[in-house]
Amino acid sequence: FRRVLFRSWIKRGGLLECSPRSYYANALQRLARTPDGIEDKRAADDRFVIVLRRLREMGCLRKEDTQSQLLCWELCDKNRGYFPEKRFRFFVDWDPDVLTRADSMGSLPLHYSAHYSSLRGFQLVFEAGILYFPNRRGINFLFEIAEGWCTPFELACRTYGRDEVMKVIERVLVDCS
Repeated sequence: FRRVLFRSWIKRGGLLECSPRSYYANALQRLARTPDGIEDKRAADDRFVIVLRRLREMGCLRKEDTQSQLLCWELCDKNRGYFPEKRFRFFVDWDPDVLTRADSMGSLPLHYSAHYSSLRGFQLVFEAGILYFPNRRGINFLFEIAEGWCTPFELACRTYGRDEVMKVIERVLVDCS
C-alpha cells in the first residue's frame, strides 16, 4: 500500500513530499501559507490561488488533499495578521466539508482562525460555516469544544475582545439571514 501511495505522490509532481529545507511542509501546505517578508500579501494570495486552480485543472490537486493535508487549517493558523481570503474561498467553495472536519486535536478551522488569524479571518470562516451549513450546524461551530482547548467563541473573545466578536457575529447573522 505504501508503495502505491508513494507512486501516486510522485506522479503528482512531488506535491506531497516534505523536505527539511521546507520546514517539513510539502508544496501544497506552503501554498496555503503566506511567506514572511512579502509586502503585498493580497497579490501573493491572487498568485497562489491561480497556482492552486491550475493544479486542480491538471489533476495534481485533489479534493481529498484539502483535508488530508490540513490546508484550511494551514490558512487559518500560519498566516498571522493577514487572512488569505481568496485561497480560503477556493478550498471552501470546492469542499465545504473542510469546515466540519477536526484535526487530530479536535480543532476546527474556526478554532484556528479565532486564535491565530485576524478578526477578519475569524469573520470569514464563521460566515462560511453559516452559509454552507445554515440549519443550526453553522452557528454550533462557535461552541464546539476541542481537545485541550475551549470553544472558538471563547478563543475569539480572548483574542479580539468580547464586544468586537459579538459585533462580528451579529453582522454575519444579519448578512446571511
